[in-house]
Amino acid sequence: MDRKWMDWLRIMSKKPGVSGRTMYEEYAESGTGDWYKSIEHYQTTISNGWTFCRGSTTLSSSDIAGARNRYLDKYPLTAEEKCSAAYVDTLMMLDEKQIALRCQQSGYRTCTSCREKDIEIRRLRMVIAATLDLGAPEQSLLDALMVSQVFRRHYILDSSATMARSDVRLHLERVLQEEVGPDEVLLSTGEPWRMFLRNTMGVSGTSANAMRCRRRSVPIPATEV
Repeated sequence: MDRKWMDWLRIMSKKPGVSGRTMYEEYAESGTGDWYKSIEHYQTTISNGWTFCRGSTTLSSSDIAGARNRYLDKYPLTAEEKCSAAYVDTLMMLDEKQIALRCQQSGYRTCTSCREKDIEIRRLRMVIAATLDLGAPEQSLLDALMVSQVFRRHYILDSSATMARSDVRLHLERVLQEEVGPDEVLLSTGEPWRMFLRNTMGVSGTSANAMRCRRRSVPIPATEV
């Protein structure tokens, strides 16, 4: 599974950008501006011969999310010490854009329920932002609040119990993928996870100490929180 995703990543990294250099080379030297020009180009123009992550790899959304998660846990930085997540997520975003461009060309339109879900998500983000008196939604903070809400439904703070951080994090990630979407990931190095540890658990976001909590026998339904 991970190998298929890695093969796709290698293919896309070798794809020419607008400068004629590869996408990876443009990202490595993003100060030239070519990387951003390529992003704009592939967001708005159908690229013939594009290698799709889903269709070409036969991986599901959850497979792709898991492979991405494991890759970034292992390689948080590129060889040039640039953020791997920014690079990988941009390529995955462009993959989605290329699919959307082809769907638009064929007359496809998003279903009503999907549009309603998108509207509801945006509305909830605005409500949270307003409640916290934020000028604009802070993505990491909102994600951390979502993690905290899921944690409270599935776990109980207990000073006599201990659980490995990785076990809790991976379980919360699975819940998010089931309830929010298969592309949701919760990286151990990500700011949402670290903010959750600091703000909800009151512990350092960088240490590996066990968490003082235990799983609920029966999770609290999302509608009751």
